[in-house]
Order: sequence, then structure tokens, then C-alpha cells
Amino acid sequence: MRLEFKILKKINKELGSFEISGDDKGLSFRFGYWSEINMDTLQKILPYGWVIDEELVDDDDDCGRLYCYNIRKDVFDYEADLEAQDYDIWGNEKI
Repeated sequence: MRLEFKILKKINKELGSFEISGDDKGLSFRFGYWSEINMDTLQKILPYGWVIDEELVDDDDDCGRLYCYNIRKDVFDYEADLEAQDYDIWGNEKI
């Protein structure tokens, strides 16, 4: 699972500063001080096949709502898209 640096630069330009952490399930983005962002904007920046899950980390009277955004490659969507196409991944027409 990789993101090119130019994608990270575009995310920073469009949505502001962020921190990234990750594990074997994907990457987690935290914008500003756990700010809520426009998920459609982030989805348009990410390459095809990436899925975003908004996570409400906490909601209290002192800090308000705290959000992070978990992103991962969705292998299953990619395979479903291949099945829907008339050609396989090598360009051969399906029979």
C-alpha cells in the first residue's frame, strides 16, 4: 500500500496540515487538531481503489468532536470492477 509524495502534497494543499500513522490495515490521517474534513475532497485526491472511513475518536464538552480518517486499498472493489469489464487484466477479451 503506497501513496506517492505528490498525493500527500495535494492533500496538504487542499485540506491543510495532517499527521499520518499506519498499521497492517491501512493509514490513519489526523487533520489539524482532530478536525473534521470534507471526505469528498479527500476521495477525489486519492487514487482509484482507496476507501476512506471517518472515525469519531471522541466527543466531549471540553474538546468537542475529534475525528481521524482511516484509508486503505479496497482489493475487493478492484476485483469486482475487473469482473464487470469485458477484458481481463492482460487485455484479453472475456468469453
